[in-house]
Amino acid sequence: MNTRRMRRIAARRERHSSRSTAVSVALVLVALGGAYLGTECVLAAVGAQPLLAAPADLVRLAVEDEPRRLGIAAVLAVLGIIALVLALTLGGRPRHRVERESVTVIVDDEVLASGLSRAAADSAGVPRQQVRTSVSRNRAAVRVTPVSGRAVAQSAVAQAVASAVTAVGARPVIRSRVQVAEEGVIPR
Repeated sequence: MNTRRMRRIAARRERHSSRSTAVSVALVLVALGGAYLGTECVLAAVGAQPLLAAPADLVRLAVEDEPRRLGIAAVLAVLGIIALVLALTLGGRPRHRVERESVTVIVDDEVLASGLSRAAADSAGVPRQQVRTSVSRNRAAVRVTPVSGRAVAQSAVAQAVASAVTAVGARPVIRSRVQVAEEGVIPR
């Protein structure tokens, strides 16, 4: 396996969360349910009193009573949907991959947002507290609140943010959008 491929695999592992907790919880619940049913079956086979209900009584309750049967089916359907969602979703963490010649770095989205906020604030000539940035998988939204009485050139801020995004070279690629508030504030 070449080095580049190994770096990509390691980066993917860092950017996606594990599902081992969900799998462990599901296995424990199935094991507890199986242990309970096994215990009830053994107690019924030796003729002892059931812990909660005999297996035959449980089957009769689930099959004969229509509302109870629908309730059991609904609970099982919800559990199945939850299991499917956990299995099929990506489980991504808020991080991006930055590659250079011989190294791959995983950068948290908050760090990227901070850098983009700094670039936008410097370009707009406003304090950094007046810039809000959020970064998602492939989009950065920058909102600049100008200082009262001073205009902010949205195109200049957008160009500065786009240059910062390009300079970082994060993967997946981030598209930026800059919005300048109509009303300014007096800085503290």
